[in-house]
Amino acid sequence: MDDLAGAFAPCASLRLFFPDMLSAKYRRLIYVDTDVMFLGDVARLWESFEDMEREGRDVGMVSENLDPR
Repeated sequence: MDDLAGAFAPCASLRLFFPDMLSAKYRRLIYVDTDVMFLGDVARLWESFEDMEREGRDVGMVSENLDPR
């Protein structure tokens, strides 16, 4: 568990509370950092949500890339 504590920036855990902060009328949310650039159709993300739902997964996260290269 200690490895996970350092895997994400402090603001990353805030995303886990979005369901509590948003109205119940929203089923899905795409949270994107300001330094993200889409090179394809954003609609593919929604398709990924549908795949996750079929597979019984509720959350998808990636670790922060803190390598300055």
